[in-house]
Amino acid sequence: MNNKTIIPFEIIRIDPLGQGVSLLDDKVTFISKAIPGDKGIAEVIETKGPKVQFAKIQELTTQSEERTESPCPHFNECQGCAYLNMNYKKEGSYKKEAYSFLFKEIFSPEEIEYIEAPQRLNYRNRIQLSYDLVDGSIGFKTREGILEIPNCMIAKEPIQKELQKFYQNDKYWHNLLPKDAPKEGHIELYLLNGELKTTVNQPYSSGGFSQVHQEMADLARNQISQSLEKESPTTGTIELFGGSGFLTEGYQGPRVICDQDLGNEDSYKVAFIDMNLFGKFGPEKVNKVLGNQQSVYSTDHWQMIIDPPRSGLKNFAKFLNQPNLSKDLKQIAYLSCNPQTQVRDLKNLLESKKWRIQKITFFDFFPATHHLESLVILERL
Repeated sequence: MNNKTIIPFEIIRIDPLGQGVSLLDDKVTFISKAIPGDKGIAEVIETKGPKVQFAKIQELTTQSEERTESPCPHFNECQGCAYLNMNYKKEGSYKKEAYSFLFKEIFSPEEIEYIEAPQRLNYRNRIQLSYDLVDGSIGFKTREGILEIPNCMIAKEPIQKELQKFYQNDKYWHNLLPKDAPKEGHIELYLLNGELKTTVNQPYSSGGFSQVHQEMADLARNQISQSLEKESPTTGTIELFGGSGFLTEGYQGPRVICDQDLGNEDSYKVAFIDMNLFGKFGPEKVNKVLGNQQSVYSTDHWQMIIDPPRSGLKNFAKFLNQPNLSKDLKQIAYLSCNPQTQVRDLKNLLESKKWRIQKITFFDFFPATHHLESLVILERL
Protein backbone atom coordinates (compact mmCIF):
# COMPACT_ATOMS: atom_id res chain seq x y z
CA MET A 1 0.00 0.00 0.00
CA ASN A 2 1.35 3.42 -0.98
CA ASN A 3 0.97 6.03 1.80
CA LYS A 4 1.84 9.13 -0.18
CA THR A 5 1.15 12.46 1.49
CA ILE A 6 -0.31 14.87 -1.05
CA ILE A 7 -0.61 18.56 -0.15
CA PRO A 8 -1.70 21.80 -1.84
CA PHE A 9 0.91 24.52 -2.27
CA GLU A 10 1.24 28.15 -3.27
CA ILE A 11 4.76 29.53 -3.77
CA ILE A 12 5.40 32.99 -2.29
CA ARG A 13 9.22 33.27 -2.52
CA ILE A 14 12.46 31.38 -3.20
CA ASP A 15 14.96 30.44 -0.49
CA PRO A 16 18.80 30.53 -0.75
CA LEU A 17 18.79 26.88 -1.90
CA GLY A 18 16.66 27.76 -4.92
CA GLN A 19 13.56 26.08 -3.51
CA GLY A 20 10.05 27.52 -3.71
CA VAL A 21 8.51 28.29 -0.30
CA SER A 22 4.85 27.61 0.52
CA LEU A 23 3.21 28.51 3.87
CA LEU A 24 -0.15 26.72 3.56
CA ASP A 25 -1.67 24.62 6.39
CA ASP A 26 0.46 26.21 9.12
CA LYS A 27 3.60 24.51 7.75
CA VAL A 28 6.62 25.62 5.75
CA THR A 29 6.99 23.55 2.61
CA PHE A 30 10.07 23.70 0.39
CA ILE A 31 9.57 22.57 -3.21
CA SER A 32 12.36 22.37 -5.80
CA LYS A 33 11.67 23.61 -9.34
CA ALA A 34 8.76 25.74 -8.03
CA ILE A 35 8.75 29.54 -8.41
CA PRO A 36 6.65 32.40 -7.00
CA GLY A 37 3.16 32.37 -8.49
CA ASP A 38 3.04 28.58 -8.92
CA LYS A 39 0.07 26.79 -7.34
CA GLY A 40 -0.80 23.12 -7.34
CA ILE A 41 -0.41 19.85 -5.46
CA ALA A 42 2.81 18.19 -4.34
CA GLU A 43 4.02 14.97 -2.76
CA VAL A 44 5.85 15.23 0.57
CA ILE A 45 9.22 13.46 0.36
CA GLU A 46 10.75 14.47 3.72
CA THR A 47 9.70 16.06 6.99
CA LYS A 48 11.72 17.88 9.66
CA GLY A 49 9.71 18.24 12.83
CA PRO A 50 6.02 19.14 12.87
CA LYS A 51 6.31 22.40 10.92
CA VAL A 52 8.81 21.83 8.09
CA GLN A 53 8.54 19.56 5.06
CA PHE A 54 10.03 19.07 1.61
CA ALA A 55 7.98 18.09 -1.41
CA LYS A 56 8.07 17.64 -5.19
CA ILE A 57 5.53 18.94 -7.68
CA GLN A 58 2.79 16.53 -8.71
CA GLU A 59 0.63 18.94 -10.69
CA LEU A 60 0.60 22.66 -11.44
CA THR A 61 -2.92 24.08 -11.39
CA THR A 62 -1.65 27.64 -11.87
CA GLN A 63 1.67 28.43 -13.52
CA SER A 64 3.71 31.48 -12.58
CA GLU A 65 3.85 34.17 -15.25
CA GLU A 66 7.63 34.01 -14.85
CA ARG A 67 7.84 30.30 -15.76
CA THR A 68 9.58 29.46 -19.06
CA GLU A 69 10.59 26.26 -20.84
CA SER A 70 13.98 25.00 -19.66
CA PRO A 71 16.66 24.66 -22.38
CA CYS A 72 18.03 21.60 -20.52
CA PRO A 73 16.32 18.22 -21.12
CA HIS A 74 17.46 17.03 -17.66
CA PHE A 75 16.24 20.01 -15.64
CA ASN A 76 13.15 18.50 -14.01
CA GLU A 77 15.04 15.44 -12.70
CA CYS A 78 18.51 16.90 -12.11
CA GLN A 79 19.18 18.45 -8.69
CA GLY A 80 22.12 20.54 -9.93
CA CYS A 81 20.28 23.47 -11.54
CA ALA A 82 17.46 25.40 -9.88
CA TYR A 83 16.60 28.36 -12.11
CA LEU A 84 16.43 27.20 -15.73
CA ASN A 85 12.63 27.50 -15.68
CA MET A 86 12.85 31.33 -15.74
CA ASN A 87 14.90 33.96 -17.57
CA TYR A 88 18.36 34.94 -16.32
CA LYS A 89 17.34 38.41 -15.10
CA LYS A 90 14.72 36.84 -12.81
CA GLU A 91 17.22 34.27 -11.59
CA GLY A 92 19.61 37.04 -10.56
CA SER A 93 16.82 38.96 -8.83
CA TYR A 94 15.74 35.95 -6.76
CA LYS A 95 19.29 34.89 -5.85
CA LYS A 96 20.26 38.40 -4.76
CA GLU A 97 17.10 38.74 -2.65
CA ALA A 98 17.49 35.32 -1.00
CA TYR A 99 21.16 35.75 -0.09
CA SER A 100 20.91 39.43 0.87
CA PHE A 101 18.36 38.40 3.48
CA LEU A 102 21.09 36.42 5.27
CA PHE A 103 23.15 39.59 5.80
CA LYS A 104 20.32 41.83 7.04
CA GLU A 105 21.54 41.87 10.66
CA ILE A 106 25.06 43.03 9.75
CA PHE A 107 24.72 44.95 6.46
CA SER A 108 22.01 46.71 4.49
CA PRO A 109 20.71 44.35 1.75
CA GLU A 110 20.02 47.36 -0.50
CA GLU A 111 23.74 48.18 -0.60
CA ILE A 112 24.85 44.74 -1.80
CA GLU A 113 26.03 44.69 -5.41
CA TYR A 114 25.16 41.76 -7.70
CA ILE A 115 27.29 40.95 -10.77
CA GLU A 116 25.84 38.68 -13.45
CA ALA A 117 27.86 36.16 -15.45
CA PRO A 118 28.65 36.96 -19.09
CA GLN A 119 26.93 33.70 -20.08
CA ARG A 120 24.44 31.46 -18.32
CA LEU A 121 25.32 28.13 -19.98
CA ASN A 122 28.49 26.35 -21.18
CA TYR A 123 30.69 27.90 -18.49
CA ARG A 124 31.68 25.09 -16.14
CA ASN A 125 35.20 23.73 -16.68
CA ARG A 126 34.87 20.78 -14.28
CA ILE A 127 32.21 18.14 -13.57
CA GLN A 128 32.21 14.99 -11.46
CA LEU A 129 30.21 11.91 -12.53
CA SER A 130 29.19 9.00 -10.32
CA TYR A 131 29.17 5.49 -11.76
CA ASP A 132 27.72 2.10 -10.78
CA LEU A 133 29.16 -0.95 -12.54
CA VAL A 134 26.35 -3.19 -11.25
CA ASP A 135 23.61 -1.48 -13.25
CA GLY A 136 25.98 0.21 -15.74
CA SER A 137 24.85 3.75 -14.93
CA ILE A 138 26.90 6.95 -14.97
CA GLY A 139 25.80 10.53 -14.31
CA PHE A 140 24.85 12.80 -11.41
CA LYS A 141 23.69 11.46 -8.05
CA THR A 142 20.10 12.24 -7.05
CA ARG A 143 17.79 11.03 -4.28
CA GLU A 144 16.51 8.36 -6.64
CA GLY A 145 19.94 7.15 -7.77
CA ILE A 146 22.24 8.05 -10.66
CA LEU A 147 20.69 10.32 -13.31
CA GLU A 148 22.12 10.01 -16.82
CA ILE A 149 23.01 13.46 -18.21
CA PRO A 150 24.33 13.19 -21.79
CA ASN A 151 23.43 16.84 -22.43
CA CYS A 152 24.57 18.84 -19.40
CA MET A 153 24.02 22.43 -20.50
CA ILE A 154 26.31 24.22 -18.02
CA ALA A 155 29.50 22.30 -18.93
CA LYS A 156 31.95 23.81 -21.39
CA GLU A 157 31.78 22.43 -24.93
CA PRO A 158 34.86 20.11 -24.78
CA ILE A 159 33.44 18.48 -21.64
CA GLN A 160 30.00 18.15 -23.27
CA LYS A 161 31.51 16.39 -26.28
CA GLU A 162 33.45 14.00 -24.06
CA LEU A 163 30.37 13.36 -21.95
CA GLN A 164 28.30 12.32 -24.96
CA LYS A 165 30.89 9.64 -25.79
CA PHE A 166 30.12 8.03 -22.42
CA TYR A 167 26.54 7.43 -23.50
CA GLN A 168 27.22 6.43 -27.10
CA ASN A 169 29.28 3.43 -25.97
CA ASP A 170 29.57 2.40 -22.33
CA LYS A 171 32.83 0.60 -23.10
CA TYR A 172 34.33 4.06 -23.60
CA TRP A 173 34.11 5.03 -19.94
CA HIS A 174 34.60 1.44 -18.72
CA ASN A 175 38.02 1.54 -20.38
CA LEU A 176 38.93 4.58 -18.25
CA LEU A 177 38.61 2.52 -15.07
CA PRO A 178 41.56 0.56 -13.68
CA LYS A 179 41.05 -3.20 -13.39
CA ASP A 180 40.74 -2.98 -9.62
CA ALA A 181 38.21 -0.13 -9.69
CA PRO A 182 35.41 -0.47 -7.11
CA LYS A 183 31.87 -1.21 -8.28
CA GLU A 184 30.83 2.33 -7.37
CA GLY A 185 32.94 5.44 -7.76
CA HIS A 186 33.37 8.64 -9.70
CA ILE A 187 35.04 10.09 -12.78
CA GLU A 188 36.04 13.74 -13.04
CA LEU A 189 36.28 15.64 -16.32
CA TYR A 190 38.03 19.00 -16.29
CA LEU A 191 39.87 21.49 -18.44
CA LEU A 192 43.41 22.46 -17.47
CA ASN A 193 45.18 25.05 -19.62
CA GLY A 194 42.68 24.33 -22.38
CA GLU A 195 43.35 20.57 -22.34
CA LEU A 196 40.72 18.01 -21.33
CA LYS A 197 41.78 15.83 -18.37
CA THR A 198 40.20 12.82 -16.66
CA THR A 199 40.71 11.40 -13.18
CA VAL A 200 39.11 8.29 -11.69
CA ASN A 201 38.25 7.88 -8.00
CA GLN A 202 40.59 10.69 -6.96
CA PRO A 203 39.86 13.54 -4.52
CA TYR A 204 38.02 16.48 -6.03
CA SER A 205 40.37 18.71 -8.07
CA SER A 206 43.22 16.23 -7.68
CA GLY A 207 44.76 17.57 -10.89
CA GLY A 208 45.07 21.00 -9.29
CA PHE A 209 42.31 23.25 -7.99
CA SER A 210 40.84 25.84 -10.31
CA GLN A 211 37.66 27.91 -10.18
CA VAL A 212 34.93 26.22 -12.23
CA HIS A 213 33.92 29.54 -13.84
CA GLN A 214 37.17 31.21 -14.78
CA GLU A 215 35.67 34.39 -16.27
CA MET A 216 33.82 35.19 -13.05
CA ALA A 217 36.85 34.29 -10.94
CA ASP A 218 38.86 36.88 -12.88
CA LEU A 219 36.18 39.51 -12.18
CA ALA A 220 36.27 38.73 -8.45
CA ARG A 221 40.07 38.85 -8.37
CA ASN A 222 40.06 42.25 -10.06
CA GLN A 223 37.51 43.64 -7.62
CA ILE A 224 39.52 42.38 -4.64
CA SER A 225 42.58 44.18 -5.99
CA GLN A 226 40.59 47.38 -6.55
CA SER A 227 38.86 47.25 -3.15
CA LEU A 228 41.96 46.77 -1.03
CA GLU A 229 44.14 49.73 -0.22
CA LYS A 230 46.50 50.65 -3.03
CA GLU A 231 49.14 47.98 -2.70
CA SER A 232 52.82 48.70 -3.07
CA PRO A 233 56.14 46.82 -2.80
CA THR A 234 55.94 47.33 0.98
CA THR A 235 52.35 46.06 1.38
CA GLY A 236 52.38 42.40 2.39
CA THR A 237 49.44 40.14 1.50
CA ILE A 238 48.41 36.99 3.36
CA GLU A 239 46.19 34.45 1.59
CA LEU A 240 44.48 31.83 3.72
CA PHE A 241 43.32 28.86 1.60
CA GLY A 242 45.30 30.54 -1.20
CA GLY A 243 46.05 27.44 -3.29
CA SER A 244 48.37 28.48 -6.08
CA GLY A 245 47.98 32.15 -5.15
CA PHE A 246 45.56 32.97 -7.99
CA LEU A 247 43.84 35.82 -6.14
CA THR A 248 47.08 37.77 -5.58
CA GLU A 249 48.83 36.93 -8.82
CA GLY A 250 50.79 39.97 -10.00
CA TYR A 251 50.81 41.82 -6.65
CA GLN A 252 53.88 43.97 -6.07
CA GLY A 253 54.51 43.24 -2.41
CA PRO A 254 55.44 40.10 -0.46
CA ARG A 255 52.86 37.30 -0.50
CA VAL A 256 52.39 34.59 2.12
CA ILE A 257 50.15 31.76 0.82
CA CYS A 258 48.89 29.37 3.50
CA ASP A 259 47.12 26.21 2.35
CA GLN A 260 47.57 22.47 1.95
CA ASP A 261 49.02 20.63 -1.04
CA LEU A 262 50.71 23.64 -2.64
CA GLY A 263 53.20 24.16 -5.42
CA ASN A 264 56.76 25.35 -4.94
CA GLU A 265 57.86 28.87 -4.17
CA ASP A 266 58.15 30.68 -7.50
CA SER A 267 59.94 33.89 -6.51
CA TYR A 268 61.68 35.48 -3.57
CA LYS A 269 58.55 37.50 -2.83
CA VAL A 270 56.23 34.49 -2.47
CA ALA A 271 56.21 32.12 0.49
CA PHE A 272 54.03 29.03 0.01
CA ILE A 273 53.32 27.45 3.38
CA ASP A 274 51.82 23.93 3.44
CA MET A 275 49.47 24.14 6.41
CA ASN A 276 46.24 22.63 7.75
CA LEU A 277 44.30 25.80 8.62
CA PHE A 278 41.54 23.77 10.27
CA GLY A 279 43.99 22.14 12.68
CA LYS A 280 43.81 22.80 16.40
CA PHE A 281 46.70 25.29 16.34
CA GLY A 282 46.07 26.79 12.89
CA PRO A 283 45.95 30.42 14.08
CA GLU A 284 49.12 30.04 16.13
CA LYS A 285 50.93 28.47 13.16
CA VAL A 286 49.93 31.33 10.89
CA ASN A 287 51.15 33.78 13.55
CA LYS A 288 54.52 32.02 13.70
CA VAL A 289 54.86 32.00 9.91
CA LEU A 290 54.18 35.73 9.74
CA GLY A 291 56.74 36.39 12.44
CA ASN A 292 59.32 34.55 10.34
CA GLN A 293 58.30 36.35 7.14
CA GLN A 294 58.43 39.79 8.74
CA SER A 295 62.07 39.21 9.43
CA VAL A 296 62.62 38.38 5.74
CA TYR A 297 60.42 41.01 4.08
CA SER A 298 60.22 44.71 4.82
CA THR A 299 56.50 45.56 5.03
CA ASP A 300 54.63 48.69 6.10
CA HIS A 301 51.51 46.66 6.87
CA TRP A 302 49.60 43.51 5.92
CA GLN A 303 46.33 42.86 4.14
CA MET A 304 44.51 39.51 4.15
CA ILE A 305 42.51 37.52 1.60
CA ILE A 306 40.58 34.46 2.76
CA ASP A 307 38.80 32.02 0.44
CA PRO A 308 37.75 29.01 2.57
CA PRO A 309 35.75 25.95 1.48
CA ARG A 310 31.97 25.77 2.01
CA SER A 311 32.41 25.04 5.72
CA GLY A 312 33.91 28.50 6.27
CA LEU A 313 36.32 29.24 9.13
CA LYS A 314 34.60 29.15 12.53
CA ASN A 315 37.63 30.50 14.40
CA PHE A 316 38.18 33.37 11.94
CA ALA A 317 38.24 35.89 14.80
CA LYS A 318 40.96 33.89 16.56
CA PHE A 319 43.21 34.17 13.50
CA LEU A 320 42.85 37.94 13.58
CA ASN A 321 43.72 38.12 17.29
CA GLN A 322 47.19 36.73 16.67
CA PRO A 323 49.80 39.41 17.53
CA ASN A 324 51.73 39.28 14.24
CA LEU A 325 48.47 39.91 12.34
CA SER A 326 46.53 42.21 14.63
CA LYS A 327 49.13 44.97 14.94
CA ASP A 328 49.47 45.75 11.21
CA LEU A 329 46.42 44.31 9.47
CA LYS A 330 44.18 47.03 7.99
CA GLN A 331 41.91 45.29 5.47
CA ILE A 332 40.47 41.85 4.77
CA ALA A 333 38.82 40.42 1.66
CA TYR A 334 36.66 37.39 2.49
CA LEU A 335 35.51 35.45 -0.59
CA SER A 336 33.02 32.63 0.02
CA CYS A 337 31.02 30.09 -1.98
CA ASN A 338 28.66 29.66 0.98
CA PRO A 339 27.23 32.93 2.37
CA GLN A 340 25.53 31.02 5.23
CA THR A 341 28.85 30.07 6.85
CA GLN A 342 30.36 33.40 5.84
CA VAL A 343 27.66 35.29 7.77
CA ARG A 344 28.30 33.08 10.79
CA ASP A 345 32.04 33.86 10.68
CA LEU A 346 31.43 37.59 10.19
CA LYS A 347 29.02 37.85 13.13
CA ASN A 348 31.68 36.38 15.42
CA LEU A 349 34.24 38.86 14.12
CA LEU A 350 32.02 41.96 14.24
CA GLU A 351 31.21 41.32 17.91
CA SER A 352 34.76 42.48 18.70
CA LYS A 353 33.86 46.03 17.50
CA LYS A 354 37.29 46.18 15.85
CA TRP A 355 36.12 45.69 12.27
CA ARG A 356 33.35 46.91 10.00
CA ILE A 357 32.01 45.79 6.64
CA GLN A 358 32.98 48.23 3.92
CA LYS A 359 31.43 46.52 0.89
CA ILE A 360 29.64 43.31 -0.18
CA THR A 361 29.46 42.03 -3.75
CA PHE A 362 27.72 38.88 -5.01
CA PHE A 363 29.26 37.26 -8.11
CA ASP A 364 27.18 34.72 -10.03
CA PHE A 365 29.95 32.12 -10.36
CA PHE A 366 27.35 29.37 -10.83
CA PRO A 367 24.51 30.49 -13.15
CA ALA A 368 21.40 28.25 -13.29
CA THR A 369 22.23 26.78 -9.85
CA HIS A 370 21.33 28.21 -6.43
CA HIS A 371 25.00 28.89 -5.63
CA LEU A 372 26.89 32.16 -5.88
CA GLU A 373 30.15 33.68 -4.61
CA SER A 374 30.08 36.41 -1.97
CA LEU A 375 32.90 38.92 -1.51
CA VAL A 376 33.04 40.94 1.73
CA ILE A 377 35.60 43.72 2.21
CA LEU A 378 36.36 44.49 5.86
CA GLU A 379 38.32 47.39 7.30
CA ARG A 380 39.70 47.96 10.76
CA LEU A 381 37.92 50.60 12.83
